[in-house]
Amino acid sequence: MSRLELPERVLIQDTLASLHACLPKDIGAPARLLAVQCALRAGPGGQVALPAGLLRGMRLGSTLTPWCELEDAHWLMRLTASPGPVWVQLLSHHGPHPARHQRARAADWALRTAREYGADDYDFNTALMALALAACRSPHAAQSPAEREVLSRARGLTPVELTRAVGRLWAGSLADQ
Repeated sequence: MSRLELPERVLIQDTLASLHACLPKDIGAPARLLAVQCALRAGPGGQVALPAGLLRGMRLGSTLTPWCELEDAHWLMRLTASPGPVWVQLLSHHGPHPARHQRARAADWALRTAREYGADDYDFNTALMALALAACRSPHAAQSPAEREVLSRARGLTPVELTRAVGRLWAGSLADQ
């Protein structure tokens, strides 16, 4: 996996923190990963087109649940549906808007990181935690109970899901990155 430059790392951290602040706790990991991609790929007006290949790569394909969760949370509105790209309008899109190349690099890195560590049976919780841990400045994030509690809340995982996800990640050598 390629190294992530500081501006993109901060952008991913800020995106995850922003999503934690505006999404309800019961939003699942697949919807949160979708929200990360939408937020990072959206233009200044909050519109984004997600190619069908991207959604398949995220293991979302024709699954509607993540879309419905984000629509029910009033975070986005689908303007079109499959086949082809899905056009989306983000309803909670504000704040500074980094350069397009930074957002594109961050979105690509986030996608590859989640896919790499959620691989085999593709556990969305593990993929989300991999992204959160890989974007952290410290390679030893989530080692203390206090850090785990903060990561658990910030990523929308229960403590049990967090513990399982962190265990899978360390077994998959994320700690070596």
